[in-house]
Amino acid sequence: MEMTLRPLIRASDEVRLAAALLGGQRTLGTSPATPLDLVELSRRPVKASAFDRFALWLGMPGRALAEALGISTTTLHRRGAARRLAPRESEKLVRTARVLARAILAFGDTELARGWLSDESPALGGRKPVDLLDTSTGVELLLTELGRIEYGVYA
Repeated sequence: MEMTLRPLIRASDEVRLAAALLGGQRTLGTSPATPLDLVELSRRPVKASAFDRFALWLGMPGRALAEALGISTTTLHRRGAARRLAPRESEKLVRTARVLARAILAFGDTELARGWLSDESPALGGRKPVDLLDTSTGVELLLTELGRIEYGVYA
């Protein structure tokens, strides 16, 4: 029974933590509680302040985060007064917040999670996890690797 409930509890924790990393209700205008809520959040223009806040959490300059996500810094600056990300950019930001949330839960510590993102990983062919954030396939690979770490299965 424990094995069945743990992933359900973790999914909820992951969603709430990902939302908090993006600025929570104040920034997002909603309080996602389920993975489906994250899907809905990903489909709409998120405030650029969520991007700025997330960059602060990562301890990464906005330019570096934009590059890691495959978002043009020129495009971000061009948003100007609208200060909203396009849905595609929102989706990239939300899925990356989900990766960091999962890493924090897996390692039990924000600093360890940040370190994991920026360090080369033998399990990822010597690549840094941050370098895989720009594609959905890369994010899937990272979430799979974090699952292995959570359950003590090291590749």
